[in-house]
Amino acid sequence: MALIKEIPRDTPTTPSRSMWSGDSQTEESPNGVPPPPPTPTYTIKNRLKTYDLHGFDDDDGGDDEAIAERERQRIERTKHLLHIPSWLEMVINLCRTERSWEIYFHLVDHLADQLMNKAFFIACNPQIMRLREAICQQLINSHLPDLNNFNNQKRIEVITRLHTILTVLIGYHSAFLKAGKDELVRCFQINMGRYNPVLTKQCIHSLMVCCHELPKSIARCLSGILQTLSHQITNPVLSVHILEFLVGVGRIPKIHGSFTYEEFSMVFQVALKFLQHSRATARERPNNTDSQARMSQYITYLAYEALTVWFLAVRLENRRAHVSWIIRQLILANDSTGLDDHALVFVDMLERFSYSDSPLRKYPDTADVDGLAQYKKHWVVGRSIQTAQVVREDGLVKVTVRKPVYQISD
Repeated sequence: MALIKEIPRDTPTTPSRSMWSGDSQTEESPNGVPPPPPTPTYTIKNRLKTYDLHGFDDDDGGDDEAIAERERQRIERTKHLLHIPSWLEMVINLCRTERSWEIYFHLVDHLADQLMNKAFFIACNPQIMRLREAICQQLINSHLPDLNNFNNQKRIEVITRLHTILTVLIGYHSAFLKAGKDELVRCFQINMGRYNPVLTKQCIHSLMVCCHELPKSIARCLSGILQTLSHQITNPVLSVHILEFLVGVGRIPKIHGSFTYEEFSMVFQVALKFLQHSRATARERPNNTDSQARMSQYITYLAYEALTVWFLAVRLENRRAHVSWIIRQLILANDSTGLDDHALVFVDMLERFSYSDSPLRKYPDTADVDGLAQYKKHWVVGRSIQTAQVVREDGLVKVTVRKPVYQISD
């Protein structure tokens, strides 16, 4: 049963009477012209009226005349209310069949802003599901309505707005079935790199939102997403967004918990490919402005951050299998001229965490105590020298590891 619910809300108080109506007494103006007739009083009600499809149990009380009177009032009031599910059904039909460019573009341009108000569409889950299905099918199949005066530029504008609507619909994922969630993620994946860099950047950001809202669907499509990103990483407009996406995904273990050796290698390849391209570009154009140099430094940091995050995401027993290949790729990226500071720190991290997950904390320095210098031993382990020394009378032992800095000879 449809009812009117009056919900209290905080609104400004009712304006004074003098703002909306004339005084009760007739006064003449200074020039002798009688004043205009008083305007009707307008009272602002401190209420918000909404349409509700559900009834209350206490509405069944009263005699037949009272029930009939309430029903008559309900019917009278509902004439002036917007039935939101019916309105959203009309929106879906317009998205599928509308031919006027002006109407269609106005609809898709403003629909995303309206959908952000989830309370407004709280009773429209079936319509929200059909809206998602209609937009996903149009974008995946690249089949938009046959609009009048439609050209390629307008087509890209419409597709961009439709992706914005889909991004907002991620917030309604609790109403979607598993197949609908997977289709939503696949739509962003398919259109990533399909049209222009602006739309690709939008899809990357939407997929990052899906990583938090739809992690299971992302996990099923992540391999395909990484393959697409590997082809786009050398685009200077997209590289920073791709690397930020990799860093974000690498910190969500439930997405890549079942990754294989080849899939981890694919992630490393994306970051290493950017480092190789970045060094080649720096050699070709050495004179960059200060802002360009800072941006390049930030993106390089992101690439090493992505390598670090994903290397630590690999299981401890499988990490050593990636080390030699990663170091060879770093050497190629530096053009056999020697590893830079970022690469040296990263290689040090590889050696530190290839065989253990030791915590990154610095122990306090201790002063050498006279008489304990004899309790000091040295060992050569691989390419490092390890020293164990007793530094306190209570038996505290300090272990020092010394190893060479990696430099590539000419």
